[in-house]
Amino acid sequence: MPHPYNINMRLSNVRIRTLSDINKDIAQVFFAAVFVGPLIEGSTNGWLVLAGLILSLAFWFISTVLAYETN
Repeated sequence: MPHPYNINMRLSNVRIRTLSDINKDIAQVFFAAVFVGPLIEGSTNGWLVLAGLILSLAFWFISTVLAYETN
């Protein structure tokens, strides 16, 4: 039975690696712009910081899952 997250049958390893890199970059943007930025500026909105942290962790997780698929 195939792994439920196995997308190798539909995409090549190069494309999966590219999607992983894109998700990693999106995570870094969310981390910097929505999480770290407000903390440095002092305009800390708790919900905004929490949303930035959750979004960055979600995209880093997706990136990790996609990177795992290439191995």
